[in-house]
Amino acid sequence: MNLIERIEPATQTLPAQMIFEPLQLSRAVDKGRVQKLAESIREVGLLNPIIVTPKQRTVRGHLTDAYEILAGVHRYRAMFQVLNMREVPAQVWTGDRLHAELITIDQNLMRAELSAADRAKKLYANKVA
Repeated sequence: MNLIERIEPATQTLPAQMIFEPLQLSRAVDKGRVQKLAESIREVGLLNPIIVTPKQRTVRGHLTDAYEILAGVHRYRAMFQVLNMREVPAQVWTGDRLHAELITIDQNLMRAELSAADRAKKLYANKVA
């Protein structure tokens, strides 16, 4: 089974509060870019849903089911934080953790604002792990 087959083909609508952002490779978020993305989503809709993976998370001392974003943090922020959407279109990744990390790396490497040092750190961390 290839990587694409492990993503559930149907887009689901998930409660935004069940979705959380992973520790980011790049700490800086371009708020102007998120705002422009929100305007685009408002005007033409969401072209690509975010990709998430099921992951339990501790909230107020209790373990709860949640989803971690693999791809689409900026889209998530545009929908949830700017447009105040309470439900977010997402595709759910059900494959192994290594391939989930590869999806995240691929998305992060495509982002123009990452420095060469950030790229190298992420690639090295996954090679060593």
